[in-house]
Amino acid sequence: MKRITIAGIALILFTNAFVLLGVAWNRSGTPESELSLTQRELHRSSSPENSGLSLSLNWRVAGAYPGFSGGSPQWLDRTRMKSLGFDENRRNNASREILVVLELDGEAYRNSLARAEAQAKEEEAKLASNPENKIQQSVAKNARLMAENEKLRNSRLFAVDAGSNLDSLRGKYPDRRSYAIVHARARQWMNGKGGGYLDNANASIHVPLEFRPIFKSQDFVAEIAFGRRLEPWLVSAKN
Repeated sequence: MKRITIAGIALILFTNAFVLLGVAWNRSGTPESELSLTQRELHRSSSPENSGLSLSLNWRVAGAYPGFSGGSPQWLDRTRMKSLGFDENRRNNASREILVVLELDGEAYRNSLARAEAQAKEEEAKLASNPENKIQQSVAKNARLMAENEKLRNSRLFAVDAGSNLDSLRGKYPDRRSYAIVHARARQWMNGKGGGYLDNANASIHVPLEFRPIFKSQDFVAEIAFGRRLEPWLVSAKN
């Protein structure tokens, strides 16, 4: 029994050391990228067991409902899925880990905002021509709210590309303050078009004790770095 106990303790120590070495290696050197994110791009979650706090990236796919990391972007078509190693003729294509490029406050977000504002104007014009229509009143109100949320609240972090080679993707997106490359998962989307679906595969971001009071506020700015393994960590935060 004593030998079993010692072996168990040794295994735990070895596992912890291995994890810590991985974390240290990920954070060594210059970060692969570093983004300045707000409450719009970061979800907060707490653990009642240990009073811990962690963050997770809230990234989007154009056209998908905001608030969920994932979706089926138009650019992830049959050709792109094939380049990622998927075979559309196989009925059981398992999901696989890929690299996804996340763009912060760029063209994808501006296009999404423009679409929301255009939709709001269109519904308001319809209401102006028939102001007593109760259904159109509700539709126009919802469209205005969606445009307001897009402008002020929804995440500005969008998945804009994917691949399997880090150097190749970084060559296409050299701005490390606007584009982060992260791990995600892709799977065949059963829509008959051969396209794919992206799922979030990002690890949670631990919030050290000294930064936790900052995240009690609804408004914050956090510097998130991505290291050698493309794993994120919190560098600094402020209100």
